[in-house]
Amino acid sequence: MESFLKLPMTNITYTTVIIILISTTILGMLLSLALAFIRRKEGYDRSFVVTLMLLPLIIAIIIMLVSDNVARAFSLAGVFTLVRFRTTVSDTKDITFVFSTVAIGLSTGMGYIGYAMIITAFIILVLLIIHILKLEDIKDNH
Repeated sequence: MESFLKLPMTNITYTTVIIILISTTILGMLLSLALAFIRRKEGYDRSFVVTLMLLPLIIAIIIMLVSDNVARAFSLAGVFTLVRFRTTVSDTKDITFVFSTVAIGLSTGMGYIGYAMIITAFIILVLLIIHILKLEDIKDNH
């Protein structure tokens, strides 16, 4: 069971990379489908759905590339601090989806495929429960 949850990342092979890329893409697609399902009545930005599919994949690739070198990791952190996103978030719930993709990409990039599956399923389940119970529609009367 433990080998299912963690891929060996000391000697990354082509097979390991392919498994990570495929599993990350599938998990990103599942999260995107959850967004499309939850927002089907009110509509959603199709480019945001595509972004949710690709963001975990990009993060996983970056983590695989810098995982063995601390200097590269710090350099990458410095680059990310210089990048500014000028787009405004139309719905604050979208931030939840973005952070979810980061969690998926980090876990798969580190080789924790099984954990990424559990995390993705749990996040989607929580989002669906919130949607079904219409908790996002409750307004504060203050």
